Amino acid sequence: MNKSKLRTAGAFGKIDSAALHPDLVRKNENYYSDCAVIRFELKQLLAFHLGIKHRLFILNNTTHGLLTTIVGLCAEGFGLKPANNAYAPYRILAAGGLPGGDERILTLQTHIDPTTGCVAPPLLEAGKPSVCDIAQSFATAAHHEAALAADVFICPLHKHTGLATGLGLLGISDELDAPHLRAVAEMAEAGTVAFPTIRKALARAQLLEGRVINTFALQMDEAQAQELSTDGVSILSPLNQPLPFAVLRVADPEILHKIPFRSPFTIKQLSGERMIRVSGAIRGVLGDAPVDHSARLASVIRRAANPGGGLGR
Repeated sequence: MNKSKLRTAGAFGKIDSAALHPDLVRKNENYYSDCAVIRFELKQLLAFHLGIKHRLFILNNTTHGLLTTIVGLCAEGFGLKPANNAYAPYRILAAGGLPGGDERILTLQTHIDPTTGCVAPPLLEAGKPSVCDIAQSFATAAHHEAALAADVFICPLHKHTGLATGLGLLGISDELDAPHLRAVAEMAEAGTVAFPTIRKALARAQLLEGRVINTFALQMDEAQAQELSTDGVSILSPLNQPLPFAVLRVADPEILHKIPFRSPFTIKQLSGERMIRVSGAIRGVLGDAPVDHSARLASVIRRAANPGGGLGR
């Protein structure tokens, strides 16, 4: 889309903002045309810096992308069911059954399961579009390229790119013959958005100058697993793989309070008993190699677990 045409769309001033309540109209701002320009520029930057060939649609989050995909595929005559190893909350999608024969049912995959760390490459079946949630692999040094093999992908912009909360992507391959899916995606993208959010995302993407790849990785091995087990910590995620996080079970949750804020690690408590996900963020550019922080994580946990070994915050 030509940027000058987008700018021209806002030349009518108040007409452009007619659908907004007057209290929400800012002076010298043409809401809809300005949003269109920002979306265009943000998608251009993302495609360039992340090597994306898909057509991008900026939505609110991964769930927004998923529901848009379901409606769009339905218009194409396809149903979507979660894979057996898909992210657990997606199981509701198959609760009521799906219409049509198996040849019209597509599988929704989770590239990297956020609760287990298990990796499932996009399922490529002849004659069927591949659909993948790549939230945990998009913009990671180790898995980004593989994630983009899917015909259709969904992901947020708050994880590894670190661009914004409340924004997500739906990517549709240009080679995929799915005009109805694209039409539904266009409709979903055209809805009203939080203008400050998308504006700040573009400003941050411009400031980062391509540093939107997360090079952080945890490649835990058997020796580390045995070492940490003596302190009551079990590694549940796969070993010997450069994952963007590690899933651990901790016998004594108090250990977590001794991990310093200034370490490169962030911790999320999972729904399982005493289960946590440890991740991190180190900015890099497309093509950078993943940097393994597993030895440092093991050291931090061991020092926190042993008497006198806690680190000050």
